[in-house]
Amino acid sequence: MAFNIAKRENYLKYIEIACNGLGNTLIAIPNREEEAFSYLKRALSIARASENKLGVAMNYLTISDYYTNKGQYTKARMYLNDLLKINKELKDSFGTAMTYQSIGMSYLNEDTSLHTARNYLNLSLNIFKNVNDNLRQAHVHFNLGTIYFKENDLRNSLRKFEESYFLAKELKDKRLIMNTAEMISAVHEKLSDPKNALFYYKISRQYKDSIKISEQATEIAAINNRYNFDKKESEIELLKKNKSIQNAQLATNQAKLRNRSIIIFLMSFSLLSVLLLALLQHRSRRIRLKTEQRLQQQEKEKIQAVYEKNLMEAEMLATRMQVNPHFLFNCLNSIKYMIQSNQNEQAIKYLVIFSRFIRMVLETSHKPLGTISEELELIRYYLKLEENRFNDDFSFSIENNIENDMQNTVLPTLLLQPFVENAIWHGLLPSENPIKTVNLTVTSHKKGIQIIIDDNGVGRRKAKINKKHNSMGTKITYERIQLFNKSYPNYIEWDIIDKSDSTGIPLGTCVILLIHKEKESKNLEEEYLSKR
Repeated sequence: MAFNIAKRENYLKYIEIACNGLGNTLIAIPNREEEAFSYLKRALSIARASENKLGVAMNYLTISDYYTNKGQYTKARMYLNDLLKINKELKDSFGTAMTYQSIGMSYLNEDTSLHTARNYLNLSLNIFKNVNDNLRQAHVHFNLGTIYFKENDLRNSLRKFEESYFLAKELKDKRLIMNTAEMISAVHEKLSDPKNALFYYKISRQYKDSIKISEQATEIAAINNRYNFDKKESEIELLKKNKSIQNAQLATNQAKLRNRSIIIFLMSFSLLSVLLLALLQHRSRRIRLKTEQRLQQQEKEKIQAVYEKNLMEAEMLATRMQVNPHFLFNCLNSIKYMIQSNQNEQAIKYLVIFSRFIRMVLETSHKPLGTISEELELIRYYLKLEENRFNDDFSFSIENNIENDMQNTVLPTLLLQPFVENAIWHGLLPSENPIKTVNLTVTSHKKGIQIIIDDNGVGRRKAKINKKHNSMGTKITYERIQLFNKSYPNYIEWDIIDKSDSTGIPLGTCVILLIHKEKESKNLEEEYLSKR
């Protein structure tokens, strides 16, 4: 569906993303590898034409996996060598480490040059250690242990498998624990150490049973997803109901014409004709009333079906994303109330905004990064939904002064939404101000781009008194920013300022985010206060 929409809109970036996604999906399905490869080649062609080096890199990696799975290791390494050049040009340490690992695995799977495989894997291991990626380290240790095992270097093999095992235990990676325990058991068996061999073999079997249970749970979840997918067929039912509504309206019009003719004919008759006419009019009113009731009921069922679809998507979103589930279900309860109170026009309008918000969050949920323009669009929908919580005493504004840089600057997806949510829930809702406002401003800064979220709420000190439990939102946001700062060349710095007047009375809260082009920090609060 995403591919068809992107193709219809002729949006090359989304066509590339859709082709890459289809290729990655189909390549995992038996007997559909060639179809997957055609999508991957198309995505690569678009990425090259648009000079999207990151897109080219992603497609190189997937295409190399395609050739590796087919046993064409030389072709796979050709793409991996090109990928290595791009990652070095982009100064992407993590991407470089991934490429080294893939080249090493290519030689290991080919089983022709284990020494070369070991060299590449050691290069990737050093980088993964520098970026503190314990999961990747664990897998590389396991692969090195496999190489030493193939070379019958049992001591080094045991050392590498044990390093992988302990990292896997820290990460609670059941499958990796199972595999490493199984290989450690095999090494001890070759070293004529049956006691340890049996000990690790039992561990491997225990985790294998645990993984089977998890896979069964995954299968159950897949069945539920298929069920949810089938619910889309309800849209077809909606179309049928629309047709029945049109037929009912046509029947009503025909009844009116027929009754008119009867009325004109009976006017020339006596009192009996008048009585008969009254009877027919009464019958006509009953038909019209039933028809209108039927139309209203069908319209209500139509809106109810859309509501249930949004409820399903909201439940999915609440379990997969860090979006406040209370907010989602408050929105759905508002829609449900409008439907039950026959406020159909307001319900449809509110449903459209809510559907666009959920669709946009779902579309960006799998992307680690998004542009500022995408974030602002999502915040606009969010604020329109939150507007329903106030009684005409709430206003918001979004001011963007960097339109030309919107597509070139990225930040973690859904980064701004928790700040805006805190401003509304903990700042504005408890406030007694006659007009509650939240303003979001995006401006250029000499160091990069500055985003300011300003509200006139009760301030953080009073908000902490009002809160019944500690929110995890700030901690999660801090961790996401820290991860972004470690993984990407840009640097995000943020600060929260408690506004007050000269007597110390709180005037609200101001959140400042500065996206540096270079990794350099400064005191944002002093700069903000100097401009006031």
